[in-house]
Amino acid sequence: MIMCKFFASIGQAQRRRRLPRRLAVPLIIAGAAVAVLFVATPQIVRAACGPDGLSDLCSPGYALSGSPSTLSVPITADAPTATTADQAELLSAGPLLYPDYKVLETQARTLLQRSMQFRQDISPYRGLNNFNTLVRHFDEQSGFSASYTDPVVGQLTLQQRIDLADADLRQARNIYAVLAVYAPEARLRADDGTNPAYPGADYKNTLCAKAENPNPPDPQHTGQVLDPIVDWCNFPARLRQAVREAAYLRMVFAQQFMVDALGLHFSAGTLLGGETFVRQEVAKLQAAQYQFELAQQGLSEAFGYRLGSGCYLSDFYTQSEWALLSKAADGQLGAQHQVATRLSYLDINTASDVPRAQNAAIDVYRSGSTQA
Repeated sequence: MIMCKFFASIGQAQRRRRLPRRLAVPLIIAGAAVAVLFVATPQIVRAACGPDGLSDLCSPGYALSGSPSTLSVPITADAPTATTADQAELLSAGPLLYPDYKVLETQARTLLQRSMQFRQDISPYRGLNNFNTLVRHFDEQSGFSASYTDPVVGQLTLQQRIDLADADLRQARNIYAVLAVYAPEARLRADDGTNPAYPGADYKNTLCAKAENPNPPDPQHTGQVLDPIVDWCNFPARLRQAVREAAYLRMVFAQQFMVDALGLHFSAGTLLGGETFVRQEVAKLQAAQYQFELAQQGLSEAFGYRLGSGCYLSDFYTQSEWALLSKAADGQLGAQHQVATRLSYLDINTASDVPRAQNAAIDVYRSGSTQA
């Protein structure tokens, strides 16, 4: 109807005043363009608000752009035949609907929990774990090719399990960054998982029931360190936890390599094979330096990761993350300093070897100072 009126008005104008041919052609082209715009207008699906619009479970003032097929909301037996969107709200970002945020949260939580359990299994403060086998008594022959059995993914090498945990934690970090900026936190906190339209976990009474507390008090006063209380709806805190867990994976080995390298190898008060041990120390110190470097790189990635909201991922860092970054950088510098010290007196057989050894030591120390 609109297009008919449009072209009819053009015809009436032409009858009233005969236009030159050079003006008639552009008008026809303009009319065709308007027609294409009307045809290309997207479909609009509006939320139905119950019988006679009396329900307050939706927002009739908002419209969802797109065809009805984009609304993946389960239809109950007593639902009307018309397209409806129960509890519709204005989208906070892009095409994501509320169930999408729940899917993202579940995925991020699964990735973080699985990787955190692996890191705890190789940490020194746990009694029954693999710290002694895989870290303290690190097998220099097999190295990171040692076998590791994971309760979820099965048997694989230690290096493969570390790489998997690192990738999982990076993905969890990125998802939590999106949730921290865009997710409807208040709605998640009120969700008990019983609504059939978007079933899932019980955030209200289980996952997000208690406030975050990394060091909860022991009511029995046994002196034991209790597990932290985690608020899974505190997305900035979960983002930071994923960042720290990835760094801990590297620093567990870095610190153990430093301890091994700086240990004195004496037998009955006599240093056996001094130069051989020094070379072993250098190798362990270099391994420690590499692990500290990986931890530093992971923490520094946040400086250039944009969230699309005017923020960087590092904007969520607190003093704990900055301190961990400083510790990784200091560890890297300290390891290279120890390497340089040992290189300054290795392979010195004559006086002419001294300048060469000193230059090698200075180059290593300068490199460590620049990288840190």
